[in-house]
Amino acid sequence: STFSDPNAFAAFLAIAGPLLLGASFHFKGWRRVFFGAAFAGTLFVFPFTGVRSALLGLGVAILVFLWLTLRARSSTEREAGRRRRRTAIWVGVSLIVLIIIVLGALSFRNARVVQRIRKNWQDFQANKRLVVLSPERFFLWKAAVEMGRDYPASGVGVGAYIIELPNTYTEDERDYPFGLEAFRRNDSAENYFLHVFAELGFPGLLLFLWIFWLVLKEIRSGLRRISAQEGSHFMIFGAVAGVFSYFINILFHSYIGSFETKFIFWFLVGLIVFLGQKPDDAEQVARPRSLLT
Repeated sequence: STFSDPNAFAAFLAIAGPLLLGASFHFKGWRRVFFGAAFAGTLFVFPFTGVRSALLGLGVAILVFLWLTLRARSSTEREAGRRRRRTAIWVGVSLIVLIIIVLGALSFRNARVVQRIRKNWQDFQANKRLVVLSPERFFLWKAAVEMGRDYPASGVGVGAYIIELPNTYTEDERDYPFGLEAFRRNDSAENYFLHVFAELGFPGLLLFLWIFWLVLKEIRSGLRRISAQEGSHFMIFGAVAGVFSYFINILFHSYIGSFETKFIFWFLVGLIVFLGQKPDDAEQVARPRSLLT
């Protein structure tokens, strides 16, 4: 299959969806219709993936996109007024379409995500504890923290989390309420940062946090340099929203073996760097240079 599993498929949609939304604002004519339809299709498919974290990531991404769009400013008051009116119209239309599609999709009772959310709500009402929303992650996160704590300088080694996980379960002799022990399973840490901490310790975690910090700095720089007159602001807004969706997704899944999520993430980062360049920087990149210079 094209995608590793339903989680990877849903994450890909959640990360790429905001870029489709940005493209529907950026382009005109049939291209606007095409990207708008693609985004609408993304929204419609989502309830059937059954992935709650990806749905949350997409929701956060749409809010980020709308926030960036509403705060954008033009160089003159006249242009700003026209632009705000156009933006308000498109934002209103997008919200109406979003509500219609999401409500229509959620009306299907057989949709996987609807069933899971309903069951989570029933379990929470019965037990009044957040752990019942995802008991599997409780044990996976707990084991990751313990591995990183036991080997803070090096972690247990790349790829060794799943190998060490059964041993961690065996050493845990605590009694848990609600029969939570039955939810122990052998899987990744279901949190990218905890997984890195377990396998690479504090040095590896700090390195990954530093990389993500550089990405956030580039996002900030790109948003500050982007010009409304260039017409590419909606594209960079969509890319930035997609990156935020990725960050939400990796809080609940590791995606260690999912190349799709890594590809779309770094594609969006590259797009942000490209769109956020100054005109002089873009000319410098476009100009061919000798390998010796």
